[in-house]
Amino acid sequence: MFVDWFTVIAQIFNFLILIWLLKKFLYGPILEAIDEREKKISGQFIQARAETEAAVKERNDFLLKKEELEARRDSMLQNASEEAEACRRRLMEEARREADELRVRLNDTLEKERDELRRRIAGAIKDEVFETARRALKDLADESLEERMAKIFIERLRALGEAEKNAVAALAGSAFQNVTVKSAFELSEPRRREIESAFGEVFGYGAKIGFETSAGLVCGLELTAGGYRYAWCISDYLCELEKSVGNFLSVKTDAAVKNDEKSL
Repeated sequence: MFVDWFTVIAQIFNFLILIWLLKKFLYGPILEAIDEREKKISGQFIQARAETEAAVKERNDFLLKKEELEARRDSMLQNASEEAEACRRRLMEEARREADELRVRLNDTLEKERDELRRRIAGAIKDEVFETARRALKDLADESLEERMAKIFIERLRALGEAEKNAVAALAGSAFQNVTVKSAFELSEPRRREIESAFGEVFGYGAKIGFETSAGLVCGLELTAGGYRYAWCISDYLCELEKSVGNFLSVKTDAAVKNDEKSL
């Protein structure tokens, strides 16, 4: 077989020229376009990935801030709830304390008013009873009763012991020169002389005694010499009894108040 090497070489040369032309004018632009497209896609991918990472970071930051805000909110709500509860308890305690203080003050006031009312009622009853007794005795008293009272007064005067007589004499001193005997009714002359005689026997003084009447005396007589006073009359008994009853009522009233306080 005959081979035309010139033709073969020419065909090879033409083939190479064709390949170069294809590469130059066809495959080259296509490859460049493909490279550009790849570069563009790669850039877009890188940008998309960066944007995705940024978005993820922003999302994570947002979630973190959200969690922090929720935690702060829960903490603030908890603190607010605790403060509100503490404030409520404090206000309740203050209100309870004020109510207790007010109740104590009211109870003290009521106790004082009740105590005072009891004392006033007891005192009024006592005063009325003894005033009625004085008026009754004064209405029942007459001259004959006064004479009998004078007789008893003389007997009691003569019955004074030595120690009492010496004490009376030391107390009265020179005042025995001005002796006065008071009675509710006018004493008879014989009864006056008996009193003067008894006075001289008891104290050893022959003093001139002045006799007076006093509406304040109830069934009895009163002898005064300066600052000394010796009396025997029902009004004195009433005064002593009134004092004893007053002390008794005061003790009973105090005991009743204490029992009421314990019951409260």
